[in-house]
Amino acid sequence: MSKCSCKACAAAEQLTKPQNSHCHHHDHNHEQHCHCQQVESHEQDSCGCEGHEHHNHHHDSHDPPDEEEHHRCHDACCEHDHGEEHCSCKACVEGEALMKQETHQDEHNHDHGEMKKIDFILYGISVACFVLAFLPIPEIVSTILFGACVLLAGYDLLWNGIKGLFHLKFEEDTLMTIAAVAAFALGEHPEACMVVLLFKIGEFLEQVAIKRSRKNLKALTEIRPDTANRLLEDGTPVPVKAEEIQIGEKILVRAGDKVPLDCVVLSGHSAIDSSALTGESIPVPAETGSQLLSGSINLSGALTCQVNKTFENSTASQILNLVYASSEKKGKTEKFITRFSKLYTPIVIICGILLAVVPPLLGILDFKTWILRSLIFLVASCPCALVISVPLSFFSSIGAISKQGILIKGTKYVETLSKIDCVAMDKTGTITSGKIEVERIDVMPGFTQEQVYTYAAAVEQYSNHPISQAICDYTQKNEKLEVSDVNEIAGFGVSAIIDGQQILCGNQKLLARYQMTPKTYAASYLCIDGKIAGMIYLKETIPQASKTIVQELEQNGVQKVVMLTGDSSQAAKTVAEQCGISEYHASLLPQDKVEQLQRLKTNHTVAFVGDGINDAPVLASADLGISMGLGSEIANNSSDVVIMGNQLQNLPKAIHLAKRSMGVVKFNIAFALLIKLIVIILVAIGLAPMWLGVFADTGVTILAMLNSVRIFSFVRKKKYSS
Repeated sequence: MSKCSCKACAAAEQLTKPQNSHCHHHDHNHEQHCHCQQVESHEQDSCGCEGHEHHNHHHDSHDPPDEEEHHRCHDACCEHDHGEEHCSCKACVEGEALMKQETHQDEHNHDHGEMKKIDFILYGISVACFVLAFLPIPEIVSTILFGACVLLAGYDLLWNGIKGLFHLKFEEDTLMTIAAVAAFALGEHPEACMVVLLFKIGEFLEQVAIKRSRKNLKALTEIRPDTANRLLEDGTPVPVKAEEIQIGEKILVRAGDKVPLDCVVLSGHSAIDSSALTGESIPVPAETGSQLLSGSINLSGALTCQVNKTFENSTASQILNLVYASSEKKGKTEKFITRFSKLYTPIVIICGILLAVVPPLLGILDFKTWILRSLIFLVASCPCALVISVPLSFFSSIGAISKQGILIKGTKYVETLSKIDCVAMDKTGTITSGKIEVERIDVMPGFTQEQVYTYAAAVEQYSNHPISQAICDYTQKNEKLEVSDVNEIAGFGVSAIIDGQQILCGNQKLLARYQMTPKTYAASYLCIDGKIAGMIYLKETIPQASKTIVQELEQNGVQKVVMLTGDSSQAAKTVAEQCGISEYHASLLPQDKVEQLQRLKTNHTVAFVGDGINDAPVLASADLGISMGLGSEIANNSSDVVIMGNQLQNLPKAIHLAKRSMGVVKFNIAFALLIKLIVIILVAIGLAPMWLGVFADTGVTILAMLNSVRIFSFVRKKKYSS
């Protein structure tokens, strides 16, 4: 059986697909991440849509198109020729998913709709018939009541099973139909009724479990709003589709609205909830100049914003593309289950036939007894519990981890993440924030602290260099001095005249221009009339979370944390000591980082954490590449995992959830196989009734599904420091 098509399987499969076919457009070339469904092939620079450099798609309808409409849409909107091959671009796959919702009953012998009111009524009547059949009534009447029970409760099951027989599809409905009909024909009327009644109960409970799964995962597809309030020239807001907004246009984001596109605040003050993107629960202030990410929520005041990214390139769209694509990159466990199910079902059918025929031919009991046991064996052996629960576990894991502000680009990376025992990290932008601040200012003899601080702030206020901003923030001097002849020399520093004195503030190269040689090294110097008045020392800011990262990683099974940086040894040593990192390697070029990583990989499963821009080679070389970044970088970097919001403290959370998720997967596999083995043994010795066979199939499936959905609760149960 290449694919299980029972209701629960199909519904679980739909969980990993977009729930709506919204209007969407996308462009890509092979230098960028393509969000066609052929994600795997893109890793080898081979797009599933062959022979093109760019392609666009446009689907406006939410209604499932028929085949002719799909081809018309495809011909009109796809700018490349697919020939006779299957189109694998994202829009076409979504369109096919919608069509399959309409045609799935014919293709897979199932009506995937929910149980209707009439089904519950008929089920109630069938239960009544089943009970009445045990009253002291003529045998013909009880037989009719048992027959009515089977037909009323299982009319759709029987119909789909019969169609499956004609199409030679031995799936769950087919196996159940064979069991019910054969049991009834053998005179085991109560057993036939139990097959149908228990199966229908299990089917209903599976739908409940799927609804619960969908509820937990639905939040992932709702972070992106579909409309935006475009501001006209007179300031009037007009609701339009978000994809119609172009870069540079102005939009209004009211209190309570989700931000529709990435934008910058032009006016207004508010607080922004970005927890759906970064996992950070504390709202951040928004004011003029603040960058807003699509998918975040405006909590209070109205904001006038200017759009700086298109709809398809905004953060929320990037996240959704990754979530949709993640189900395509299957791990070893999922691939094993797929291969296993293809071999498993034919073997089970052959074993069922042998069980029905061989023992009576050998003179062990009669054919009726062994045929009945064979039917129970077929029902109990259905692999639905594995086919459903394993993919659902992985996708639940991706959903749970995404709630912590971490995006995983495929279920196969969940397995790798759970095995990580060594983490190598870049320094700047990863452990440190990438920002600098003044550590101290040493004042030279003959000058006062007030004089040095005041002159430094007065000169540096005319520069927008990060060092200049750090000096102004550190000195906090607001005296209004008369500054003239300001000259900023790129790469050197700033010169100016204050009270007739020449003031220099810059690095050693600036001093060398004026024939001055400092005795000690500092990041910047303040000079007054040719004399060094003060030396300014800088440091990188280290978030508090980075200072506890080693401890939290060790708590989650990481044996070694290593820092790899291109910065100087002294800078690396300072950061390593503050963060408790015992091993670090400094002054590394990109190729040197790759060599260090290969050395670590000889004894460990290594994850590398970098900024995703300068660390592409080492990210690609690691067992798992993890980048810190937002926005368009998400789709373009070389990583397998993205930490949103540059919050390194989310990494231990992801490792913890991955380990717990793999524990659930392994338990589900072991539990399902063990129960089925026990029931099969009981069948062979004649101790397993038909209801136990149904439980081994439907009951185990329900329990495995509920256990898979339980992964979401791990986020709430585990408390982390930050």
